Amino acid sequence: MDNSPGSKNLPLPHLAAVLERSIFIGHDSGISHLAAAAGANCILLFGPTDPNVWAPQNSNVRILTAPNGRLANLKIEAVDAALAATLRPC
Repeated sequence: MDNSPGSKNLPLPHLAAVLERSIFIGHDSGISHLAAAAGANCILLFGPTDPNVWAPQNSNVRILTAPNGRLANLKIEAVDAALAATLRPC
């Protein structure tokens, strides 16, 4: 059994509390919507799914769309730049 600390297998209300004060990098998933709703600064990666349809519309969400709908084509430099912009103080 894995007894390491972290957010693995947390009940959703507990995960929402962790996400509330976090920067979340994720993809088109239910947890991405939970992170956005909880108030996390989100960087969400979209490939074959349409972010205009499926992405959370919260102001704390930044969307990165992969060229040609393939996540493998999304450059790590783009994710790094989005993270740096999120970390930059106002």
